[in-house]
Amino acid sequence: AVNLKNLLQCHKNCKSDMTLSLVKIRQNKRYSGVLLDKYGMIYSIDSPTNSSKNGMANGGVYIIESELFSNYQKQKPKKCSLEEELLPQLLIKKKRIAGFVSKNSFIDIGIPHDYNLAADILSQHM
Repeated sequence: AVNLKNLLQCHKNCKSDMTLSLVKIRQNKRYSGVLLDKYGMIYSIDSPTNSSKNGMANGGVYIIESELFSNYQKQKPKKCSLEEELLPQLLIKKKRIAGFVSKNSFIDIGIPHDYNLAADILSQHM
């Protein structure tokens, strides 16, 4: 779980347009790798095939300033990917996107095996 209070504090401290929770990963071949500068600002997002080494990946929890997507609200709604389409565009436009590295565990529920694993773990805490 991501500490939302700390995530929000990072967002405020960095004066960012958007802040992503990040998780440390090993031997990544499944997730897009996220690269941070020395100030904790994201400067690049690599495709999974390019980020097979140890690093950080998107943890899936965000704080986003509403005006960041005001231009998109004027367009006709369409399906798009935050990681593959919007984030790269925002980086090109030099928007301030911070990364908050969470020290807590991470389970991606995007595939059935991991979804079932998460369900098992959560059921132990209820």
